[in-house]
Amino acid sequence: MIRKLLFGTAILLGAQYLAAEVVDIGSLLAKFHATTLSDLYGKLDKPLIIDVFGDRCPNCSRFGPVFHKVGSEVGQQAYFVSFNHTTAVGSEARRLYNIQRIPFLIVVKDGSVRHNGVFEGNESTLRALLRQSAGLNV
Repeated sequence: MIRKLLFGTAILLGAQYLAAEVVDIGSLLAKFHATTLSDLYGKLDKPLIIDVFGDRCPNCSRFGPVFHKVGSEVGQQAYFVSFNHTTAVGSEARRLYNIQRIPFLIVVKDGSVRHNGVFEGNESTLRALLRQSAGLNV
C-alpha cells in the first residue's frame, strides 16, 4: 500500500522509515550494496531497529505510535524501520525468524541480531530493550 510522505515519516510500498534519514527499503539496501535483510546487517553503520507489523493487528496498532515516538527521539543514533509482514521484505523476515505473531521486533547492532521476538511491552519496556540490546541513549 502506497501512502503519502508525512512529517518525519515516509511510508512507501508498505515500509515506513523513521529518524532523520528518511529512505525506502530499496534505498537502504542500495546504500549498503545489500540484496536482502540478512545481507544488510553486516554492512550497517549504526543499529537497525525493525518492527514487523500487520494492518489488522490490534497490538500492532497500539505499538506503532510508541515505535514512532521513540524512533523520532532517537534521531541519528539508529535506523528505525517498520514494514508489513505481507511485503517481500516482510516475507524474508518471517522466514528468517519464524514469525508466527506480530508485532515482532528485531534489533541489529554491529552485524548481529541482538534481539528478536514478539513485542508486547510499553514505551518504557521498549526504551529499556533498546538501551540494553542496541546501546541507544533513550
